[in-house]
Amino acid sequence: LKYTKSLPFLFRLTVRSGLLAEVLSDGGLLELLLGELRRRAKILRKARGAGPQDQSAVEDIERALTTSMLTVVAALTLRSIRNTVSVRDLGMVPYIKIFLDEEQYRGPTLSILEQLSEINPDEFMSTAIGALCSSTQQELGLKQDLLQSVLKVLERPNSWGAFRRARGFTGLLSLVVDMEGALSDSTQGGVWGAKEQQGILDLLFLTLHTLALAVHVHPVNSHQFQAEGFYERLAEALLRLGCFQTEGWEATERMEGHAGETEDNHSLGRSFHQFLELSETPVLTSLSSTSKPPLPPPLQTCIRLLSYLDQLATGTYAALKMTAGHTQGGGERLQTVPPTQQTLQTPEDELPGGSRPAGHSVAVVCSETNYRFTCDQTILYPGALRVIMTLLPHVFTAEDPQLSVEVQYSVAHHLQVMVTSEKNRQIVCKGGLVSTLLTHCRSILLRPDHPLYLPDTRILEKISSHSISHIDLRRFLCLCDPLMCQANKIAATSAPESNTQCPFSPSNGHSPEKADSLTDSETTTRSIMKRSFSLLSSSPPIGSPVGQPLPLHQIISLVSMTSPRSFRPHRVSTSPAFVEFDMTESGYGCLFLPSLATVKGVNADSIPTGGIGGDCRGFPPAAGLSYSCWFLISRFSSACDSHPIWLLSVVRHMSRAEQQYVCLSVSISASDGCLVISTEEEPFTFLDMMEPEVRTPSSLPGSLRFKCSSQLTPGQWHHLAIVMAKDVKKSCKVTAHLNGKLVGAAKMLYIQPFPGQYISMEPTAVIDVCAFIGTPSIWKQHASLVWRVGPTYLFEEVLSPGAVGVIYNQGTAYLGNYLALRNTGSGPDPLPFRLLPEERISFGINPAVATLTTVAEIRESYNEVDCRLIAKEMGITSRDDSTPVFLSQNISHHLTGTARTIGAALVGHFGVRTFAPSSAGDSFLYLGGPAVILSMVAMAADDGALYAAVKVLLSVLETSPAMEREMTRINGYKLLAFLLKIKSSVLSSRTFQLVLSLSGSVDHLGSGAACLHNRPAFNALLCDLEVWKNTAESLDLSVLNHFAEILTSSSGDHGNAKVMHNLGLVPKLLFLLADPMVTPRKVKVATCIITCLLREHFTSTDIRRLGLFLVYTVPPPSVSESSGLSDTLDEETKGTAPQLYSSPA
Repeated sequence: LKYTKSLPFLFRLTVRSGLLAEVLSDGGLLELLLGELRRRAKILRKARGAGPQDQSAVEDIERALTTSMLTVVAALTLRSIRNTVSVRDLGMVPYIKIFLDEEQYRGPTLSILEQLSEINPDEFMSTAIGALCSSTQQELGLKQDLLQSVLKVLERPNSWGAFRRARGFTGLLSLVVDMEGALSDSTQGGVWGAKEQQGILDLLFLTLHTLALAVHVHPVNSHQFQAEGFYERLAEALLRLGCFQTEGWEATERMEGHAGETEDNHSLGRSFHQFLELSETPVLTSLSSTSKPPLPPPLQTCIRLLSYLDQLATGTYAALKMTAGHTQGGGERLQTVPPTQQTLQTPEDELPGGSRPAGHSVAVVCSETNYRFTCDQTILYPGALRVIMTLLPHVFTAEDPQLSVEVQYSVAHHLQVMVTSEKNRQIVCKGGLVSTLLTHCRSILLRPDHPLYLPDTRILEKISSHSISHIDLRRFLCLCDPLMCQANKIAATSAPESNTQCPFSPSNGHSPEKADSLTDSETTTRSIMKRSFSLLSSSPPIGSPVGQPLPLHQIISLVSMTSPRSFRPHRVSTSPAFVEFDMTESGYGCLFLPSLATVKGVNADSIPTGGIGGDCRGFPPAAGLSYSCWFLISRFSSACDSHPIWLLSVVRHMSRAEQQYVCLSVSISASDGCLVISTEEEPFTFLDMMEPEVRTPSSLPGSLRFKCSSQLTPGQWHHLAIVMAKDVKKSCKVTAHLNGKLVGAAKMLYIQPFPGQYISMEPTAVIDVCAFIGTPSIWKQHASLVWRVGPTYLFEEVLSPGAVGVIYNQGTAYLGNYLALRNTGSGPDPLPFRLLPEERISFGINPAVATLTTVAEIRESYNEVDCRLIAKEMGITSRDDSTPVFLSQNISHHLTGTARTIGAALVGHFGVRTFAPSSAGDSFLYLGGPAVILSMVAMAADDGALYAAVKVLLSVLETSPAMEREMTRINGYKLLAFLLKIKSSVLSSRTFQLVLSLSGSVDHLGSGAACLHNRPAFNALLCDLEVWKNTAESLDLSVLNHFAEILTSSSGDHGNAKVMHNLGLVPKLLFLLADPMVTPRKVKVATCIITCLLREHFTSTDIRRLGLFLVYTVPPPSVSESSGLSDTLDEETKGTAPQLYSSPA
């Protein structure tokens, strides 16, 4: 009893005075207490082993004394790190763990372990995670205390890796898995039935909060959570909690009557934000309220869980509030509710170095719920949205089906708003939301009358317009098992039936020939089905195993997925693979290119170097260099922050010298938008310390500025080409081209051969040359600037203006080294040509060719030098094997020549992202190319389906040059003409307009001059007059009028007339005139076209054709030639054709 009263007194003294704590420790108090605690821990462990009946012998006074000793030890370790080390050195950690299971000892015990985590976080995490996994379902208090302790420790950076190494994600997910059925609405007599629902919810949200914090604090953790499939496992565990109905989507299918009401009157309905406020109402009000809850309990729980996952996706969290139903053992440790002003003034928190209460936020602590639902938030973790989309069809309760559907619709609409911005769409595309939609919302996407069809389809269309893989596109096309998609299924199901009737297999001792007969039967069944199948049939016969054609609503979705998003030429407006730098987050972010070049002294051959290749590449190039890059500016920096766009910064360093120097920089000024090119030697240091080195006076400048602000349009891709031609006397001529046009040209000083003020180098010295694209961390500066960089090249060749134009005309989607280019002019198959020698290519960086690796793998795959350089820039050790490194590989590394850089490593975390688009047009190449879309045309049964199919074809050919080449190779335009001829009964004028766009004969820009861009399509689709002959709207006359418009618009240029003449249009028109059913209006337009064509291009063959036609038209002797055409013919045809006789014959 005496010690029981004295220990609290020592505790208060220790808390109040750090000096007294040191004195008491030096006096042996800590060792005395630890020795007694060791003895009591052994007794407690033996009592547990003897059985629960022996634990009653421990008196209450002894328990209080043990608690007091643990509290004093916790205070001593809290005040001094030396005391914490003493606890570890005395081997007390295993004995301290024994006290965890007792609720009375748990508070001070966890405090001691938390202090021990400062010197050994791995041991703490393994202890806490192990205790969580070994705890039983009844021990809710133990789990909550351990999770609170893990939250506190996760606030220290040294614990982030320890949590990952202790398999913390697996341990926390096991807690959610163990709660299977805990939130079920049905009465249960198990362990969870005896627990309060609020206590279970507190434990669940605390577990999710710990998971979210562990994911957010470190990029390695978030990468591991994504790469190892923890999001999918989390969704599966949440589905089994009991609040989600596994057949919820089937129940919503019965609510067809409410689909239109929910969809049409959504503006009058409740939003997800309003439903969340209703779900939190029972928690915020007093427990004495006896009114009926506004929402059924299952829906309340589902909405709260979905809201928390939404916060996880955006990284914004409200304060984590828990009920006060659970009391902490010892009462001296944590607060389960957010600390108030009074609790922040406790003596424990006033101690220097004391632990803070458990963290309640991950990125932003927001007290207003409305802030969490703004549509301009950036999605940080798209995996959380995949979990929401997995759970969405299962949000259902039988108590109120209509309300369940309304909640589902509000969640789907909220997700649709979240993917409004282009950035969020690209993020969720990269996160795999398309695959999740096709997997878990298949039944919704198949039924246009489903309440969730519209929002889910819009989400799918929006994100698929940016990127959709060929695997997901195939799954989308096969959603309803159309056409022959069921052939494999039927053949596979017929095999087991044959197996039961004739069970033989090699394992049963039968011959392999009999086993192979099953495969033959499957092949025969599939062959019979294919022979009885035709794309031209509108619908399969009743009872046929062949599926229905592709539904119209899916084809319409394909139109939205494939349509171009810009009126600019697609080759320069489509987004390439890029890296985005947002300076508002961390103020820096760059691509780091190690070992761009290496200059060795005469006696430095034994020094290891970086790069790929044999001999070292020199710098600067003797003849000059050229730099090419695609970039986009999303938002300029404001006038107050003035952050330039660093397009290229070449930095070099001489061995045994401390300072690095920037020898070449290309940037866009933030103040006036000028292009700045500098060759001045500047120390590579902080921005406020950078000053140009003193150079020899010269009449030429070391920096140039070209005005280009008027040409820089936000949101558009621009191409920049800088050409530096080396001249005599250390000078060079610089020319700058923006979007293929000359911006400026001037002379300036060329890059000097040695860095800084060095005029020579020692025989054993080495000069390392590296490069940055973007803002290095040493130039960190927060700003509102957001920009992207795409394909980037550096050539050791002086490019001509024509070569710069060729690079620009290749467009943003070009992927290569400009060694096998093809002219875009006329010719069936132009021969490829080379833009420059391959040994003159220093690097080619395209983010589409990239890998996710580590610095340890870089050392094994490449070399030690580049590994150390990249690790230094990223701020990690060169032995790190867990931090992901985005490495955009040098696509020129395999070419002949001297050594090249391995590629560009992405430096930065927050505000830096990558994206590689994969358009639906390109994905069609993996599924059969244009033949797949032509099959949709063949299956069209009405005008709507035909128009949609042709629109998909037009959009794909406009956005995918590869599909356009494939269409020409397989004579796809002739096949399309054949299909249109068959579908002539459903051809309409709007489909005809699409065909005109396909033929490339429509003036979309309104210049008044039409040019035939696509001759194969023009010849197959328009020059074949039989295609439009039997149409309902007399489209053959529209074709003739279109020919006349082409010839009229190009009256000053006879190129179109020559093309049309060479395509054999004259004999086709003569055959049209020979048709007895031809109308006078067609005769008038056709003769005008023939006249114009023969006026410019008249050959002997044309004379013979005209002569034969005139002989054919001579009437027989029985017919009088005096009966000519009536005057009404002229009146009927007056004004039907353009005036083609403007010039004398």
